[in-house]
Amino acid sequence: MLLVLSLFVLSAFSGLLFIIRLLKAENPLISPSLLRERSFLLGNAVSVFGLILMGGNAFLMPFFLELGKGLGTERAGLVLMAYSVTFMVLSPVTGRLADRFSPWRLCAAGMGLATATCVLFSLTMAMPGLASTFVFLVGLALAYALFMVSNAKQVLGSAPMEQKGSASAVFGTLYSLSLLLGVNVFETLYAARADVHGNLAPITDTGWLVSRFSHVYLFGACACLISLLFAFGIPFFGKKADKPAVGHGN
Repeated sequence: MLLVLSLFVLSAFSGLLFIIRLLKAENPLISPSLLRERSFLLGNAVSVFGLILMGGNAFLMPFFLELGKGLGTERAGLVLMAYSVTFMVLSPVTGRLADRFSPWRLCAAGMGLATATCVLFSLTMAMPGLASTFVFLVGLALAYALFMVSNAKQVLGSAPMEQKGSASAVFGTLYSLSLLLGVNVFETLYAARADVHGNLAPITDTGWLVSRFSHVYLFGACACLISLLFAFGIPFFGKKADKPAVGHGN
């Protein structure tokens, strides 16, 4: 655990050094002016914390279904389809909503739903059957259907036109890193009982196992809550758009 935490700190420190170097370079990889766009920074912060749960759940849910619920690989795969099918059906609808409402509002709605869904799942996952799991997967699919398109629109729409390419590259890089961060954090929390060789200790107490999953998903709820708070900060701390000119045929 100490090694993992040390590597996380080292990664954060390396990222800080990269930004400092970027701001001082004559020909920076990313224009410093882009990093001064508060709406762009807040939108990416929403993305980073919001995607932690998405990446972590994709990694951990199969383990929960097989170890916690005793399902075989085939049945676990069928249960996981509830998320994929729901997301596929809802995405066209939420995409149209993203054209009608402020992107930060949909991001906030998605992260609020994801937070509530995670908390509910962590409290009910020990119940017999798969009802709570299906509710969680469907709720999470709705949350991310609301979140994904609106978050991309928020981030890329906040960048100046001449820097759209750089903004897209930054957003894509942080997207991938956030998913990987979610996998690593969820795996670290789940395997906290590993021995010095990294092997999980034999599990004889199913209640302990479910409790461990519960704690991990409560962490996921906290990550989504932070993302929600960043989304609420966009209209207050983000850079205000220029007011349209008056007197042209209005």
